[in-house]
Amino acid sequence: MEQRAINFHPILNQFTPTPYYCEENIWQLVRQIADSEIMPLEQMCVWFITNPERAVPMRYQQAGEGWIEWDYHVILQLPLAGLIIDPASRLISPLNQKIYLQQSFPPPRRLNGRLTIWIRTVPAANYLHHFCSDRRHMVTQSVPEPPWPCIGSEHTDPIWLQHYWDCDREIDGTSWIDYRDIWPHSALTIEG
Repeated sequence: MEQRAINFHPILNQFTPTPYYCEENIWQLVRQIADSEIMPLEQMCVWFITNPERAVPMRYQQAGEGWIEWDYHVILQLPLAGLIIDPASRLISPLNQKIYLQQSFPPPRRLNGRLTIWIRTVPAANYLHHFCSDRRHMVTQSVPEPPWPCIGSEHTDPIWLQHYWDCDREIDGTSWIDYRDIWPHSALTIEG
């Protein structure tokens, strides 16, 4: 059976992410993709990228030049297509997952065991139905808020943003991946 290529560009071209609100940007993007019916929710996965130190080195982010450090970052994975969508990245979107990982994160050997990068995988349907944020984590930041209201869950069991990035918290339906376990070891890395 031949797999049909999916064109995300109309949605991505119309989508205007709000800087520093990656978790809400991804929630909005998942909703728009689901509403457009170009891909079912079951074929999307949200990645919460963090670690116990809340210090994730990344590059090619619109927030800065060279390497920057996020306390957490949220992206959209399309597992069947092997693609990543990161509206906060200066890399193209969607992008091959292996290339995204190699371009955005340091190779595990560069971290010298100092820290690691953890990825909490969240099924997109769960994220859409349970995620909520009151933006209190941004109270001390002087950045504009998104144009949409705070995202609240009507579900009886909402999952707050802080719960997703908490490395010690168990959340039903989610799992943790150590990025060293999915690191592509081919020669696609740009040294820098």
